[in-house]
Amino acid sequence: MRNLNRILVPTDFSEGSQAAYEYAKKVTGVCGGVVNLMHIVPTLQYFSNSMNVVGYPPSLDQPKPGLEEEVLARLEEALLENFGKDHMGEAIVKLGRKTYMEIAREAEKKEYDLVIMGKTGSHGAFILGNVTEKVVRHSPKPVLSVNKKPQPDGLKRFMVPTDYSQYSLQSLHEAILLGSLTNGEIILFHVLELFGSPSENEPMIPDQDVENSVRMKLLNRVDTYLQARGEWNMQLVRDINGRTGHFLIRGEEEEEEAVPFSVEIQRGVGAHHAITDFAAEHADLIIINTHGRGGFSRMFIGSTTERVIQQSGKPVLSIKAEEEQQIVE
Repeated sequence: MRNLNRILVPTDFSEGSQAAYEYAKKVTGVCGGVVNLMHIVPTLQYFSNSMNVVGYPPSLDQPKPGLEEEVLARLEEALLENFGKDHMGEAIVKLGRKTYMEIAREAEKKEYDLVIMGKTGSHGAFILGNVTEKVVRHSPKPVLSVNKKPQPDGLKRFMVPTDYSQYSLQSLHEAILLGSLTNGEIILFHVLELFGSPSENEPMIPDQDVENSVRMKLLNRVDTYLQARGEWNMQLVRDINGRTGHFLIRGEEEEEEAVPFSVEIQRGVGAHHAITDFAAEHADLIIINTHGRGGFSRMFIGSTTERVIQQSGKPVLSIKAEEEQQIVE
């Protein structure tokens, strides 16, 4: 995510959508790219408007001109009000029965780098169950879900929850790049759940209590993972205390960037509660994968990620994990 080409912002012209505009401005200011605004006209709304104007039966191939023009005008006005000429993209109007599918199709078709969506709809109610949640599930592209405008001091503290699986470590790539672009820091966060965590299934490190042992094992796993992903050109460097360190990014001309990190191990009844509680005080952005431990039977989106997006007051960047061969044994 060092440089972006296209960002898609679906909108229903609500306050939640305005928050998405603000984050899109922040992102383009750091990563570049152009912003396309998209509005989906529900099929039922189309039928209602079309029947009043063109009679029965209306044509699905040609949406009602007045309705389309009205929506296009609102999109173009939002583009002009929120984005400069260097970042202003297209206004897109689609007719569809399933809004989330139209958004996911658009995101894949034009090879967007990021989708930014508000969590709340035109009446202040959560649209997560209807649209945003399903876009997160179906979009092959990263989805940033927001419910408030960004803070004036921007995004500096990037929280990366990990369930000790290599899937959850994939989000480190975007987190480290964002940290380098913003002079920010990474917080690796792991929860020791009440009914057990995979990190506790391995032998403890001698002379260490449970939390310190898990912290060291987690860093060992991250180190091994980054070494296996050599194409990222990222390396883990630990401080002597074992709780902090930095990620070293090597550029093409041998220049190096350091992104500081810390490791937080907490106990909790449920991972999502611990993540949202910690983020409320200590993070500006949660970066989390949509695929967790145990493959398909433990889809992270079905439990932790979904609940974090619903409950967190902080923005959440969800990234669909790719299937890959086992790297960390």
